[in-house]
Amino acid sequence: MSEFQPPVIQEYYKPQMVQFGEKKITFKAFLTLVAGVILALTVSVTLPYGVFLGLYILLIFSIMAYNVNCVQTGHCYFWAWILTVLYLFYAAIAVFFLLTKGNVLKQKMFPSPKK
Repeated sequence: MSEFQPPVIQEYYKPQMVQFGEKKITFKAFLTLVAGVILALTVSVTLPYGVFLGLYILLIFSIMAYNVNCVQTGHCYFWAWILTVLYLFYAAIAVFFLLTKGNVLKQKMFPSPKK
């Protein structure tokens, strides 16, 4: 009796690609970019000083689209290192605030009034 061999997903799944400038990205990454552009334009038009927030939204959605594209295509070596560094940074910040109980930030943002 032969053992069951699970099928390799890459043989059956080929992501749809979209030509975006000189690069090919996956369709889901392209949809992520489109959603970011629509949200950024809406914020830029409706809010005062929304242009800066719109640019920030574009940056965040571009990073999200890169992440989606990386996960779908499987070429994530460099991106994995970036995420590792960011997660370590987030963890260090969380430990710092837990150990100081947020007192450092409270003193800087809300100094006690002098008499």
